[in-house]
Amino acid sequence: TATNLTITGTATWTGGTMSGSSVANNLTTIANTATLSVTGGVSVTQRTLRNEGTINWSGTQDLLLNANAVLSNAGTFTASATARIVGFSPVGTVQNAGSFQKSGSGTTTTVLVPFSNQPNGQVNFASAATPPTLLLQAGGTSTGGSFNVSNGVLDFNSVDLATATTVTGSSGTARFSGG
Repeated sequence: TATNLTITGTATWTGGTMSGSSVANNLTTIANTATLSVTGGVSVTQRTLRNEGTINWSGTQDLLLNANAVLSNAGTFTASATARIVGFSPVGTVQNAGSFQKSGSGTTTTVLVPFSNQPNGQVNFASAATPPTLLLQAGGTSTGGSFNVSNGVLDFNSVDLATATTVTGSSGTARFSGG
């Protein structure tokens, strides 16, 4: 049985789990005019969290993507958290076809699930007194799109970048490691 939820206004998620029985049939959608603020330790298990609006993730607690859960971003996802996107049994994925923004002066966000940047996907850094850091540490693919490392530090570990992908920026750092 499918269980779907659509958020059309403003909501805050401070803790707990959104779960389902299969990723394909259980969907939470943040509508294009909606905003979801994530401020605590939260978990998505066997479910797709599809962002068509705005998600603002802050704080110091992890965002878990468990049992093949998917964070599908077609809107704006802003990570000002000093925390991790991590998953278990088997890990989920981040699929970015929108704007993935790293902000927060001196903060570090570590992505420990595969990160897929799709042809329209953009990864950007907000200007800050101390550059923010985004660590993509669990591989993934980029089939296009762009990574603009101006004002930040971006670490690619085993991320497969297709020729259609661009990595640009000034006053930032991009590091590449892994196979």
